[in-house]
Amino acid sequence: MQHRFEWLEYASEVTVRPMAPTERPYLLEATRHYAEGEFELALRAWSQALQTDKARHDAWAGQVHCLVRLEEIREAQ
Repeated sequence: MQHRFEWLEYASEVTVRPMAPTERPYLLEATRHYAEGEFELALRAWSQALQTDKARHDAWAGQVHCLVRLEEIREAQ
């Protein structure tokens, strides 16, 4: 029997970049606001995290999720 996800490819080694001390509060705040349904506040916190490091994929994705929840599809694109 073939495993249904057998065709998926995964990186053999994942590199995790340590979080800068200035990023951590914004990321935690954004995650908390998003979980509480406060999408405007979460969007601001994700933006602040990106000001410290524009390469944070989680912050970019967080912004897109917030914009979709706020029905700002054009901005999300």
